[in-house]
This record gives sequence, structure tokens and C-alpha cells, in this order.
Amino acid sequence: MLALLDAIRGELGPQAVLLSVRRVPLDPLAGMDAGSVLEGAAALDPDAVAQQEPAPTGTYDRPVMPSAPRAAETRLGSKSVTSQERDRAGATVWLLVGAPGSGKTVASAKVAAWLRSQQSHPVGLLSTDACNSRQEPALRMHARKLGMPWTAAQSASELHEKVLSWNGRGPLVVDTPGVDGTQVASLRSVKAALEQTGARIETHLVLNAAAPAAEHTRLWKAFAPVGCGQTLLTHLDRTEDGADLVARLLSSKIGISFLGMGPKIPDDLILATPERLLQVFA
Repeated sequence: MLALLDAIRGELGPQAVLLSVRRVPLDPLAGMDAGSVLEGAAALDPDAVAQQEPAPTGTYDRPVMPSAPRAAETRLGSKSVTSQERDRAGATVWLLVGAPGSGKTVASAKVAAWLRSQQSHPVGLLSTDACNSRQEPALRMHARKLGMPWTAAQSASELHEKVLSWNGRGPLVVDTPGVDGTQVASLRSVKAALEQTGARIETHLVLNAAAPAAEHTRLWKAFAPVGCGQTLLTHLDRTEDGADLVARLLSSKIGISFLGMGPKIPDDLILATPERLLQVFA
């Protein structure tokens, strides 16, 4: 029994708990006379994990779904769908990129929650940050609170494999490492891996609205090689210059996808329609 528990915790981590145990024959045809082994079912104790993982930023202003076992969190699944079903699901990969401190991880959770509110298909969260020890658990905890599947990829090839395993079941939000203007080239391999899957990709540059105007200009130019089609503005609740920033972006023909108006998930994320822009900044 102890050996079985050690093997399970070696696979799932020290917080794994046994749910059931049974003895099964090595050879089902020969029965127990041919030898037997212990077979167990286990899950990750979410309360124990929550005590070890850093609490994510962002707050939730509505009841969220209970946590699922780790097996449901870390495996996005490989359900087969037809191309027609894929089209109906709007199986788009939402790629969020930005500088450190832009609020990108919380924005990823907000976008995922918003997407789920707009349609009935599942929404997945995926982290590509192999270096940030805090970002990955934070995104995983957001996914758990939202009741969404979550996984991580530590290389371009693993990212390609994970997106293919998701198999277009619905939108997939990909959170990337925060990089400054000199490191943007590292994101090209991420986008190339996504493009090779054949998925539709929407790339959003996450900008901290409270940063100086010169920083906004620098970052937009620096991230241009990644092919950002839209801008997602965060921390608009921390600045009085939001209207000026929106005006500059629009005058430069830079699209705005969402407005982050505070820490609440998901209600502090506003779809940036012309009507809402006028309502917020008029």
C-alpha cells in the first residue's frame, strides 16, 4: 500500500490522496493464481495545493465553479471533432503578449471567463512561461476557480502538441512570458508553433494603461514583429489618462479589444465596442 502511495505521489505530487484501492490479476484470463497487483485511484487535494501555491492577483465578484482533480486541470483532452464542429465552436487561439507587470496573466483569466460567457463550448487556458515560478501556479489557480481546463507548455514543440490535443473544442487562451522590447524575438517561436497547428490566432498586446505614453509607443513598436492585431488595455482604474491613450491608439489605427477596469474576474473586463468606448471615456 505504501509503495502504491509513493508511486502515485511521485506522479501527481506530495498532495495526492488515495480515493480507492483494489487488487487486480496480472493476467485477467489466468486469475489471481498468476499473480496480482494493487490498483489505485487518486486525486490531488486542492486545499493542500492552495496552501503551497502563491495566491493569484485578481478577485472574483461572482460564485465560481469548484475545483476539479488535477487530471482534469492539466490535460486539455483530445476529443475528436469534425471541421464543421470546429467552425461552430469558433476554435480560435487567443495569444496574449506583453511586458512584465502589464497584468497579462489576470487578463488571460478575464478573457477566458468572458469567452465562456459568450458561448457554450469549453474554454481552455495554457501557459507558455517556463521561467516564471509564480505565473504558472497563478494561472492554474485562476483556471481552478473558474472551473476551466489548464495546461502548460515549456517548449515550442510541446505547445504545438498541446494545442493539437485540444483539437478545436473551443477557444484556447495562451498566456506568454512577460518580455521587454529587446526580448520580443523569443515570442516568434511561440507564434510559429501555433500557426503550424492551423488554428486561427488572435494576438493581443496587453498594455498597462497607467504606464507613460512614451512606453506605450515603445512597446507597440517593439511587439510589431509578433503581429499584434489588437490591444488589450489594463489598469485603466489606476490612471486618469485612459481617454488620451484610447484616442492615440485609435488615431494611429491601432485596434482595441478589451478594457481592463479593475481586478474583478470577469466583470472588470469590457469589450471595447465603439458604444462602450464612448460610454466610458466621453
